[in-house]
Amino acid sequence: MAGRNSHINRFLIFISVFLCLICGLFFTQSSAGPSGNNPVSIAVKDTQIIPEITDIPDQTDHTDISASVTAAPTATPVPEEQKVSPEAENGVWTADGSNWLFMVDGTAYTGWLTDTDGKRYYFDKKGIMQRGWLKLKSKKYYLDEDGIMQTGTVTVDGQKYKLASDGSLKK
Repeated sequence: MAGRNSHINRFLIFISVFLCLICGLFFTQSSAGPSGNNPVSIAVKDTQIIPEITDIPDQTDHTDISASVTAAPTATPVPEEQKVSPEAENGVWTADGSNWLFMVDGTAYTGWLTDTDGKRYYFDKKGIMQRGWLKLKSKKYYLDEDGIMQTGTVTVDGQKYKLASDGSLKK
């Protein structure tokens, strides 16, 4: 009996390995498997084109590379009064405890800043990025939890508010 079980066990192991190899060929996650063409997909997000190469040809392969483009939502153009601030490209976001600062040449930026992605932020006299309701002069603005100035209709604490295109609260 012991001899008979060892033959069955070997046969079951052989079947298991064979099935794993077959499944590995059909259900591979690697892009290194053989393919008839070399597709390259390109993802578009916020005006950045990021190629995702799904199969890398060898250096001796001179076949054409086909490309597919997936359209993503386009970035909202920045209104003229909200053009990118000149300091935005030279500054560095810096965390200071639970606060955020935008440092330009070692100095904390103050006032309104339109970043390179078109989002507007406000920094107080100490250079700390503001969040929540902000009252400046006779206008009120709402900055979300990331400090981004909001426009349009927003819901804050269960109440809806209408904000103008400059971010100020409509009366």
